[in-house]
Amino acid sequence: MSTDVDRSKSLEQLFGRWPETEDPTHLVRSVHRARQCPLNELDAEQVRVLLSQEVDVEAVMPLALEMLARDPMLEGDYYPGAVLKAALTQQHDYWQAHPAQKNALLEVCEQLDETEDVHEAINVERRRLVLELRSL
Repeated sequence: MSTDVDRSKSLEQLFGRWPETEDPTHLVRSVHRARQCPLNELDAEQVRVLLSQEVDVEAVMPLALEMLARDPMLEGDYYPGAVLKAALTQQHDYWQAHPAQKNALLEVCEQLDETEDVHEAINVERRRLVLELRSL
């Protein structure tokens, strides 16, 4: 699917509704709620959850990259940089199929190197993932 999607629509409207599960976990409920929200209304935590669970990444990643360009340390509900980590940890085949997005993410990381004080544990992981991305 093209990365140019109608952001006034939800992921459910774009890709179809998922069946309900019996006794869903908090995470499953969070993903279902996020998929019902119009893309242009998703918040940082919803984007983080969708990316972390690799849900509809082709539609969510362009939005995530725009958010990260404005704030590389976007955190959602967890820690500064959580959305960046969710983006960085996508499967290699995704980045190989979307080189422009990979380059945009690397630009965010390079910007971060110059401007942000990053917790060392997050920084080590980010650097490792960036090296992996550059090698693709």
